[in-house]
Amino acid sequence: VECRINAENATTFMPSPGTITRYHQPGGPGVRVDSHIFNNYRVPPYYDSLIAKVITFGEDREQALQRM
Repeated sequence: VECRINAENATTFMPSPGTITRYHQPGGPGVRVDSHIFNNYRVPPYYDSLIAKVITFGEDREQALQRM
């Protein structure tokens, strides 16, 4: 299962650049995070708003969903 994390306004879906002041990366068995962000990272307004992908896997779909 994959979730894409975007720096966007939740109402308008428009890009929302700015500084990420707190970031705690999820983890654990069957959890993978593809991201380049970190605490105090500044999201620029010039690029795609995708800042992370969280991917989970398991023995079956249900287990992957529980890990998400």
